[in-house]
Amino acid sequence: MKKNLLVLVGMILSLVAWAMPVVAQEQEDLLTMTQKAGYPATAEMLPKASIVLDAESGQVLWGDNIDLKWDPASTTKTMVIYLTFEAISQGKISLDTPVIATETDQAIAGIYALSNNKIVAGETYTVRELLTTTLVPSSNVTTLMLAHLIHDGDDASFLQLMNDTAKELGMTNTHFYNATGAVSGAFQGYYAPIGSEPTASNEVTAKDLAILAYHLIKKHPDVLEYTNSTSVSIKSGTPLAETFEAYNYSLPGAKYGIEGVDGLKTGSSPQAGFNSIVTAKRGDTRLITVVLGVGNWADQDGEYYRHYFVNTLLEHTFATYKRQIVAPAGQQEVNGQQYMTDQDLYAMVKENEDPQLLVANDHLQVAGSLDPMSGVAVKSVDTKVTDKKTGLLLPKGSEKKEGSIFAGIPMLVYLLLPVLLIVVIVGVLLSRGGRRRKKVHVESSRSYSRRNRRRR
Repeated sequence: MKKNLLVLVGMILSLVAWAMPVVAQEQEDLLTMTQKAGYPATAEMLPKASIVLDAESGQVLWGDNIDLKWDPASTTKTMVIYLTFEAISQGKISLDTPVIATETDQAIAGIYALSNNKIVAGETYTVRELLTTTLVPSSNVTTLMLAHLIHDGDDASFLQLMNDTAKELGMTNTHFYNATGAVSGAFQGYYAPIGSEPTASNEVTAKDLAILAYHLIKKHPDVLEYTNSTSVSIKSGTPLAETFEAYNYSLPGAKYGIEGVDGLKTGSSPQAGFNSIVTAKRGDTRLITVVLGVGNWADQDGEYYRHYFVNTLLEHTFATYKRQIVAPAGQQEVNGQQYMTDQDLYAMVKENEDPQLLVANDHLQVAGSLDPMSGVAVKSVDTKVTDKKTGLLLPKGSEKKEGSIFAGIPMLVYLLLPVLLIVVIVGVLLSRGGRRRKKVHVESSRSYSRRNRRRR
């Protein structure tokens, strides 16, 4: 009996293991990956947060501390760039719209502690030139020149616009106290938004910056024309001519250049360390990666270290994931509900893994996307049928499917099969035990009767 019980326990454990979901293996730590990639990375250099996003669907492919609040430094300017391209798409301005520099602009440009370029009061600068200097040398003054061009209100109301836009995009852990990434107190009174703390740093997360970059690239891919070169120039052939080298050292031809990189924005400060938003495209796949808090301000080589990790994450993700169809056009079942799609659903998939599908906002999408409207549009299919004999409406899933002996069996039965099997096994074992005891009892009674007869 003990042997049979051991067998029974083993079978139960097997069934439990069969029913449990498979636990995904933990991702390899970033430091080990980076060192294996050949970069001289140390634990002190590691980013405080990192994320990799599929630029097509918003699917998160890597994440570490993605909701950690951090100072974005000059990656803040990405929001001003987004709002500028929005104004262009709405016809409010164009790339050739002229902007005449003010005395205040010239004064800000002269503050040595800030990252700026040469601006002369009374001179005209086009939006195209202001975009270039904001994105590449990360000029604080041209960032404010763009802000003042696209917004009629004061600096405080422009900050409100930035924060409102962040919420609309789904950047739930972001708050802007200044428009450039440099604290407003550093502008010597030339930039002082009313109600904003002069020493307050902006707050973002790696996830929120990835969401911002995702929407910027998806809606305004022309932004990459300003960030895909290692060197850019403005006002060539004039006394105001300037040339700038990109701080994005992952660009092809740069110090740590790799294939496909064509943007986007870097940032650093004493509090933030070294941050970066980098995007790369290979074939039909574009990735966005964000690293925050690499190294520390005391070691200015941190502007190089951040690219150790950016490159490692990009190369690892391109090698690990492939874009493929995960749900062909037609009828699909998701969580027991039938849906119809007119398009194939593509997603980034690891080898031997099946992504989880869900339906949200009338879209079939892959779980883990940061874009609530990603995926393909779906329509719910009414699968209720009428019984041919009675004419009564049958519940969904009860119809028989031709060619399958299991058609029409409720899902509950499938879920209960392991339990039913255990009950049957226990019943059989108990029955056998009962028969043995009965047999022993009968044989004992017969022996007792024979003994009594002898005595008589």
